[in-house]
Amino acid sequence: MKATYACVAALGLLLSIPTLAIAQNFGGAMAYEDGQLFVGQTSQSSESGTVYVYARGTDGTWTEVQRLQASDRDGSDDRFGRALDVNGGTLIVGATTKEAPLGAAYVFEKGDDGLWVQTQRLAADGESETGSLGRAIAVDGNWAFVSAAGYDESKGAVFVYERAAAGEWGLHSRLMPDSLEAGTLFGLALDMEGGKAIIGAQLQDQNSGAIYAYAYNAENNSWDLQDDVTLNGLQEGGSLGAGVAISGDRALVSAPFAGTGSAFLLEYSNDSWSQTRLLSPVDGRPGFFGAHLGLYESEIWVGAPFTNGSGAIFRYHIDEDGALRTADWFVPDSVEPGSQFGTRFVRAGDELFVGAAAADFGLGSVLVMARDGDGWTETQQLFLEQQQMDAITGAEVRCEDGTAGSFECEGVDMVSFLPVGDIGGKRGVSLNDIWGWTHEETGREFALVGRVDGMSFVEITNPANPIYLGDLPKTEGSMSASWRDMKVYRDYVYVVADGAGNHGVQIFDLNELLDVPGAPVTFSETARYDGIASAHNIVINEESGFAYTVGNSMGGEVCGGGSHILDLTNPLEPTFAGCFGHEGTGNAGTGYTHDGMCIQYDGPDSEHIGKEICFSANENAISVADLTDKQNPITLAAAEYPNVGYAHQGWITEDHRYYYSNDETDETGGTVDRTRTLVWDVSDLDDPVLVTEFMGTTGASDHNLYVRGNFMYQSNYAAGLRILDISDPANPVEVAHFDTAPDVTNTPGFGGSWSNYPFFQSGTIIVTSRNEGLFLLKKSQTEL
Repeated sequence: MKATYACVAALGLLLSIPTLAIAQNFGGAMAYEDGQLFVGQTSQSSESGTVYVYARGTDGTWTEVQRLQASDRDGSDDRFGRALDVNGGTLIVGATTKEAPLGAAYVFEKGDDGLWVQTQRLAADGESETGSLGRAIAVDGNWAFVSAAGYDESKGAVFVYERAAAGEWGLHSRLMPDSLEAGTLFGLALDMEGGKAIIGAQLQDQNSGAIYAYAYNAENNSWDLQDDVTLNGLQEGGSLGAGVAISGDRALVSAPFAGTGSAFLLEYSNDSWSQTRLLSPVDGRPGFFGAHLGLYESEIWVGAPFTNGSGAIFRYHIDEDGALRTADWFVPDSVEPGSQFGTRFVRAGDELFVGAAAADFGLGSVLVMARDGDGWTETQQLFLEQQQMDAITGAEVRCEDGTAGSFECEGVDMVSFLPVGDIGGKRGVSLNDIWGWTHEETGREFALVGRVDGMSFVEITNPANPIYLGDLPKTEGSMSASWRDMKVYRDYVYVVADGAGNHGVQIFDLNELLDVPGAPVTFSETARYDGIASAHNIVINEESGFAYTVGNSMGGEVCGGGSHILDLTNPLEPTFAGCFGHEGTGNAGTGYTHDGMCIQYDGPDSEHIGKEICFSANENAISVADLTDKQNPITLAAAEYPNVGYAHQGWITEDHRYYYSNDETDETGGTVDRTRTLVWDVSDLDDPVLVTEFMGTTGASDHNLYVRGNFMYQSNYAAGLRILDISDPANPVEVAHFDTAPDVTNTPGFGGSWSNYPFFQSGTIIVTSRNEGLFLLKKSQTEL
């Protein structure tokens, strides 16, 4: 029995729900045969993927015995291991981005010594645009089905391979029904066994989905499309065909978005499939029911990786007469929320392997379980140790001849470096935003570092020997979040998180950092504001004493995603002071704000001297507004610009004459070929003028930028920290850089440096790099 799984690619087109990690991470693709477990791991950054082979050791635990990679790997992200299947000593592994958009599939055979050896790379003869070949795979005897879901405008196709007597695999045929529409992704899920095959096209017919049944015709040596399968209880928009499994004369197909999700049990008789039963979740709640399917004698298993927040497997027991006897579901107590337990599973007798492909913040794991009566008990977890760079402390590493140690640089020295794991990050944790705090009386300096699951506090008064003081966990009951932002007012830090549920605004008294016996310790929030749930960012005007949470969502007063204004007169008890949203801006037109800054204006526009002016990046435009009167805010200007992707963030010059902004997705969207910074003349606040578009030296995506004096400090993801001389504000010049992610190529994407804080009097620049850690840097030359 084999089973195939649904795919994340469809989800982005179907629903706005958490990203399904299927086949992306460790545990997202698995297979089992003859006492060996195969687990796919596509790359986490830019490395080639790997399939890990496990077997039971003499001590009874499952241990790694071999690693498989493509023989022609070149270190690039080939997605090797995204799909795999094994049968009769033959393993076939997909690599969907190999020579993108082609994709590839690799054949491995088991040798007499028990080791697996690559024997062939499968090709689609005569095809130049196969479209992610290797997206789903089924192997049975001398037949192999390998899908290319992106083929022909993403209609999708399945390439059928046959093994000749000499052992060589050759292309037999290509399956592609005439009824396919562009974008249906035929072949995202499939299964094939005993001369029968079912292939899903889950986006066919406006996401309602479809299944296509094939049977082998020995007389014609062809795989023939059979009559349509009639299904009762099918709903529009259900994404039929997201999951498929065949075992003997039974099959199971799923429609995860049909109400709370549905699975259809089919039986093969008289050369056709017919429905015998409709199954739905026992708990009656949606959870991507049908992501993976299994047929085991009298039991039917359905994976639902979003059920109850952590995922589950549903079991249905069928009597010999076909009656449904019992139905239940299970998930081990050890599974954390968001793990996506049930992404994939393989059962071998009394042993069970379950993928939790989003466990540990997306790294993934496999739970090994043993039968315990009528239930299953966890006995072991398989996972890959996260690799991290070593800490660098004690003495600065000068940038010489273009490098500082293993980091490419120019004009920037590395004072020290602490990897994520050394500042409280558990397996899978990454960093995000950062801010700084200086104790006014002593001059001691501290880095306030955001993680996906909380905050890390690091004293950097001696920057060559930073001290990790401890962890401020995320709000109890909230979810981990890729986006965590913080700003400081007086001696308090205010922390928000996006997409985190009921997080609110955490408030922490930074004076607690001055004396921390037994560091590192776990801190507790000093206070919390619960007038919002989640927010993408927080803006604080330290002169006016007002804060603005922006990009609000998931509860409380969201203010249309614009500014939820807080009066910080009592820093530990903020009070709601009003809403502001610049109507007509933002993708929904409600004034959604992604990030911003508010100042007491002291620039060349005499009309607005002394007013509180806010600049906001509102997805599709830059907003300028007068928020002096919180009950009667005044919109001044909405500045648009060419080739907008996503207006992300910006900062104003110290003379309040120029404003620099960035766009986070123009690089990934292909509208520009290098990092773009927009230079605005805002000397007339009612009429901002785009002066120029500065194009950087790499193609990396940009993120946060800040201005201090005559320099702009940009965190440009894969390209790290970039320093621009803006002494001629309309004509920036890049003068220095430090690449924080040496293993990530400087191309569009979101790995590398998230943010920086260049405002310490000492000149120390603190920089977060998502998977790497915290960098403490300094410009090499004083004139910089």
